[in-house]
Amino acid sequence: MEQKIPAVSVIIPMYNAEKFIGACLESIFAQTFKDFEVIVVDHCSTDNSVEIVENYLKREGVQQLKLLRLKKNFGNACVPRNSGLNFSRGKYIYFTDADDLILENALETLYNYAENYNVDVICMHKYFSFEDAPDKLQLKNSQIVNSMINKAEIPVYVSENVAERMNDFFQGKIHVTPWLQFSRRDFLIDNEIYFPEVLVSEDDFWIIQIICEAKKVLFIPDALYANRQNLSSMTRSTKTVEQKIKYHMTPTIIGMKIMAEIFHKEKFFQENPQYWYVWVSRMVNYGFGVIFGNCAPLTPNEVYKIFYEQFAQDTGEHAELIAYLCSMINSQQKQLYLASQKISELERRLAGN
Repeated sequence: MEQKIPAVSVIIPMYNAEKFIGACLESIFAQTFKDFEVIVVDHCSTDNSVEIVENYLKREGVQQLKLLRLKKNFGNACVPRNSGLNFSRGKYIYFTDADDLILENALETLYNYAENYNVDVICMHKYFSFEDAPDKLQLKNSQIVNSMINKAEIPVYVSENVAERMNDFFQGKIHVTPWLQFSRRDFLIDNEIYFPEVLVSEDDFWIIQIICEAKKVLFIPDALYANRQNLSSMTRSTKTVEQKIKYHMTPTIIGMKIMAEIFHKEKFFQENPQYWYVWVSRMVNYGFGVIFGNCAPLTPNEVYKIFYEQFAQDTGEHAELIAYLCSMINSQQKQLYLASQKISELERRLAGN
């Protein structure tokens, strides 16, 4: 017997979320809208996360729950999200995080907007933020965050002009976070919109393709998602200086290759290379800004070693030259900083005379 296609597929990447995954699932099963499937994609958890989900699988009335277990941990949610998307069957896709919650009317509200306005993607710009706690969301103890400059209080279509959308993206009017988007599955699949395998900024690459490909995008003012301030999450975990540098080098190195692929894929960038250049500049300036900031306490030799190892691993080409140039740039930045400090001190002394 052929199974009925669900209206919505909720995809949850999971890694060591034993404290939170139960509450996350409870918030989904409590939905006023019942035509959905839940796909939990485990990313090689080493705690009791899988056992908790398996216990839910044994319960009555949760037949819509599926558990996928990946054999390798990539380091963030991009691969689990892609795996969940390919496995999903729903008309619409909604990504949530394993340590967060959704309001009980979230899926019903999102589905009705998508159907009534006939859109490819819904973008939310409000959400609840609450402190790290394992129990049910108490809205009185949370706050609404308006994540964008756009503060429209009614549903409004995003301009179909891609140049205007890119300007909105550069100005922070379009949020990149997947859990603030609700998308048609066939739109994502047909346009091959997946998360690239980079450790940082994968959301940017994903949303850029949506900006270029989506015919209709709708902003809605509803706050339907509750984001937990989880201090133990992977992105906030403590790292050594070397780990921090290498962590942010990946989107700068591999990210350039991905950006080139998107350039050749998207006709808009080929016809408007100035927008691609602005995007590249933003990504590179941010990446190297963070990288060189973390290089401050290191010697030129230590900087060279870190850059060489990472470039040799990620590109295999010109690693020695690039590592040397980066080491020299870092040294020059230090000298400029020291010089500016001396100038500031001299100016203070002269002003005091």
